[in-house]
Amino acid sequence: MTKKEAGIWFKQAKYDLETAKELLANKRFLWAIYTAGQAVEKLLKGVLVKKGKIPPRTHDLEFLTKEVKKSEKVKIEKKNFLELKNLYNRIRYPLLTNEQAPFEKIYQKDAEKCLSQAKSIFSKIKN
Repeated sequence: MTKKEAGIWFKQAKYDLETAKELLANKRFLWAIYTAGQAVEKLLKGVLVKKGKIPPRTHDLEFLTKEVKKSEKVKIEKKNFLELKNLYNRIRYPLLTNEQAPFEKIYQKDAEKCLSQAKSIFSKIKN
């Protein structure tokens, strides 16, 4: 893995974060959360690629954060992404929401919180 490849991960992560902001503004709350989760996932995988590692095939933000912290000094605590992690997983797997489609249980405040957590993670990682 090369720095150029890491740059592609970072570029896509930033694009996804900007897209999440637009989705929030357009009241597409579920997709704003999903895209914010994708942005963080790509950012974390970019850090791993930058360190010469092959990014794992997982969507688990907590696992990816732990992997990044093994090789990078970043101050990301579980509280920095807990809501994002929980909702990102819930909307990926519709049956976890107990007989309702995930979008029926996602509100603006949820999307705002998740986007705030995603921005916080971006601010803690220099790429």
